Amino acid sequence: MARGMSEVRKPERTDARSFYMNLAMNALAREGYELVAMTPDDYVFRRPVTRP
Repeated sequence: MARGMSEVRKPERTDARSFYMNLAMNALAREGYELVAMTPDDYVFRRPVTRP
């Protein structure tokens, strides 16, 4: 995830925290995680598990 963040340039008038939280959320979604809940301070994700 750090590699992806270093490759993207943050636009000047963008809030840094929102920008990097968005990058993190997108990276987790690509890994298969789903957003479960969102608070002003945290995002909660889960990864679905398939049972045999």
